[in-house]
Amino acid sequence: MTPGIKKFTDALPGLCAPPDCPASGKYIPLAVPEVKVYNGVEADEYVIGLVQYRTSFSSSLPDSLVRGYVQLETAANAGISQHFALQNELLDGSKVDTGWFAVTPPQYLGPVIGATKDRPVRIVFYNLLPIGAGGDLFLPTDSSLMARAWPHGHG
Repeated sequence: MTPGIKKFTDALPGLCAPPDCPASGKYIPLAVPEVKVYNGVEADEYVIGLVQYRTSFSSSLPDSLVRGYVQLETAANAGISQHFALQNELLDGSKVDTGWFAVTPPQYLGPVIGATKDRPVRIVFYNLLPIGAGGDLFLPTDSSLMARAWPHGHG
């Protein structure tokens, strides 16, 4: 028998709208807009953060370290928030607190922002990745290509 991923054993995550998202498990949360007014025009605003965490892509595989987006807790959405304390997981498994809370735990492919035709959307983005070596991209890179000089007229 060849080892590998067993097909069709894991259910696909479904959409959920906070506060009705489960406290654990796989799902894709819908982002909850905050209505703001800019220059006299109403807009849906979302406060989104980037964090590093582990997730399971398949029950046949070990958890993977990924970077992904999460809706941050604000005064406007605190009533529906799960008040999830955000941490960045490092390669060695240790965790570093970000000082922020999220509406739901980070979920792969989430949150989903649903835009409405003719209604402005504003996204306030926070890079919450660790600083220093802990924030370095953990994927291997081939730096030999970066030093290559192209002949004049190419590239």
